[in-house]
Amino acid sequence: MADQVEVAAGGEGQKAGGGRQRRRGPDGRRRRGPPRDGAGGGAAAEGEARAPRERGPSRAATACPVPAAFLGTTKEGKICDIIKKGQEKFGFIYIGDGTTAHEETPRIYFNFKDFEDADYVPRKGYSVAFKCLNDDKGRAYASALTLTEEGKTQAAEREALIKSTAREPRAAGEPRAPREKKEKAEGGAGGEARPKRERKPRAVDERTVQLKVTCVGKGSEEKELTARLGESIGRIKHAATQAFDAPIHLNVFCKGELLTKTILAGLSDGDVIHLGEPVASSA
Repeated sequence: MADQVEVAAGGEGQKAGGGRQRRRGPDGRRRRGPPRDGAGGGAAAEGEARAPRERGPSRAATACPVPAAFLGTTKEGKICDIIKKGQEKFGFIYIGDGTTAHEETPRIYFNFKDFEDADYVPRKGYSVAFKCLNDDKGRAYASALTLTEEGKTQAAEREALIKSTAREPRAAGEPRAPREKKEKAEGGAGGEARPKRERKPRAVDERTVQLKVTCVGKGSEEKELTARLGESIGRIKHAATQAFDAPIHLNVFCKGELLTKTILAGLSDGDVIHLGEPVASSA
């Protein structure tokens, strides 16, 4: 009993007889306790800093710098990267014919403003010629960029491919063309289109018959009912109960048997059906 009073007074949330203690601050929120052994403890518990995760060398770090002998000379290479940041467009070029490994190939920066072929758009993989220069901070960059003959051939093939796959622009105010619905093929992609199956109308017996209806509790009173031999038993029951203003739970009988579609199809003019109490079916 003393334990319970102490827990209630302390507000620590510990049940009588022991159990795990939950620490909560003055605002009622749970406070984080010391880390467990083997789960974030060890070095963290002793105050040691966590070792930084090792990362592989970046692409820029592994790139070979532009040799000082290249400055002021005209070189050829292939565009290896295109970068777009808002309105700024720039990229990098591997200097050489591409036969050496990238780690051993000098890479130089270029800006789209220094591309002099107005009829072409510089794209990744194009062969270009340029002049190696240094900016005011001593960084190498490519100036006076032009496409080589190989690069012009690459650009012509690429632009033709882009034009062939591009959609024709719509005129202003012109509605979109409706998409063509693909018909399901039978037997896979190479099969012929499956024809739509026509639904045949169900044959309904439209013959009519004049029936006499009696009802439990109504004595010898009879009502006449015109029924179609093909209609449902439920419709006949509804019409019979409406004629006598009888309760809906009554069933329709004919010659002591519950009326069915088979019995209905064999009825003729003058036959009698009867509204009676439901009969419990024998198990």
